[in-house]
Amino acid sequence: MKKNYKNYESELRSLKKINFFNNKKILILKKKKISFYYDNLISGIIDFGKPKKTFYIHYDSSSNYLEISKKIDNIIFKENIGIFICASYYFIIPTILKKIQDRVYRIRIDGDDAFHFHNYSKWYAQFFDLNITNCLSIKKQFKKLGSNSIVYASPFKKKLKKNINRKYTVTFVGLLKNKLNRLDFINSIKKTDINIDIFGADSPSGYISQNKVFEIYQNSMINLNFTGISYEDNQPNKYFKKTTMTGRIFEIIGSGGFLISENDDSIKYFFEPEKDLVIFKNKSDLIKKIKYYLANPNKRKQIAMNGHKKFLRLYEYNKYMPNFVYQISQQKEYKKIIDYYIWPNELRKFLIRFINKRFIIYPNYFYYSFKLTKKSFLFDRLINYYKKL
Repeated sequence: MKKNYKNYESELRSLKKINFFNNKKILILKKKKISFYYDNLISGIIDFGKPKKTFYIHYDSSSNYLEISKKIDNIIFKENIGIFICASYYFIIPTILKKIQDRVYRIRIDGDDAFHFHNYSKWYAQFFDLNITNCLSIKKQFKKLGSNSIVYASPFKKKLKKNINRKYTVTFVGLLKNKLNRLDFINSIKKTDINIDIFGADSPSGYISQNKVFEIYQNSMINLNFTGISYEDNQPNKYFKKTTMTGRIFEIIGSGGFLISENDDSIKYFFEPEKDLVIFKNKSDLIKKIKYYLANPNKRKQIAMNGHKKFLRLYEYNKYMPNFVYQISQQKEYKKIIDYYIWPNELRKFLIRFINKRFIIYPNYFYYSFKLTKKSFLFDRLINYYKKL
C-alpha cells in the first residue's frame, strides 16, 4: 500500500510468488450478463489462484438487493468463506459488509471507478480491504482516503485470426452517446479528407460481436481510443473532464493493431507512449498524427510491433494472470477495520438505481430502502405503485 511504482514492470520486479487464494473458499458477486473484462480477471484468479472452492452469487437489474445481501452473509458464515470478491458496483447492505470485516478478506474490482468515484466508489471502499481499479489517478485518490488499491490491466486469451489485409483506414469501436468529447473528435476527423469508420451499438453498424471487434482492430491501419468518459452523476450542470484506462487499449495492442489514443496517466504505467502506441493531446494533434502515420507505414508497423511484443510478454492471459494473483496476494496484510461508516446523500441518490418497484411493497425491503436511499424518491415510488392498483 505504501509503495509507489514508476510503472507495471517495476512493480512486477518486486512481486513475491505468494498465492493468497490457494486452498481457500472464495465467494464472487458478479453480474449474470457475460463481461469480457471482469470474467477474464475472475477466470484468471480461479485458474492460477487455485481456490479450494468457488461460490457465485449473480445479479441483474431485476434482482432484490436485500436478498443478494442476505445471501452474501449466509454463504460467508455457512461455508466459512476466506475471500469475498465483488466484481463491478452493486448495492450491498453496509451493516453486512461491516459484519464480515473480521471474517473475510474483501476485494472490489470495478472498471467504472473513474465515473462513479464521488457518488459510489469512495464510499464503498471503506468496506473493502482492497480496491482493484483500472485508473491510476483513482488509485491515488483511494490512497488519500486511507483505502488500499492496485491498478489492473485487461488481459485476454482469445485466439486471433492471422489473415490481415488492413481494409480499414481509420476506425473507432465503441459508444459515442454521452461520452466526453468523442463525437467532437470524430466530427473533426470527418471534416478532413481522412476516411474513418465507426462501429458500436449507437453507430450505424449497430451491435457487433467480440470476434468482429478483434477483426476490425487487426485490419485497421489506425485504431483510435478515447479516454474521456462522462460527466458527474450528481452535477449535471457542471462538466468535469475525467479519463480512464480502457480495456480497448489492451485489445488493440494485443491483437497487433496500431493505436492512437487520447491520454490518461494510467497508459504510461503499462505501456511506453510513442514506442508502443501514440498519444494525442487535442483535435489538431490527433489529425496531425493520423496524417503522419498514414504517410509513414513503416513507423506505424514498428510501433504496433513494439506494443504487441510487450503485450505478449506482460499482459497475455497466461503471463499476466499468475502475476495478478501474486499482486493481490501481496496486499493481504492490509485489512480495513472500521468502527463506523459514512453514508452521504450522494451515495443514497446513486443507490436509487438498484431499487426495484416490484419489491417496494414488502416491509423489510421498504425499511432498508427508506433507511439507505433517498426517502422522497421512495415515497414517490410507493404512491405511484398504489395508484396503479
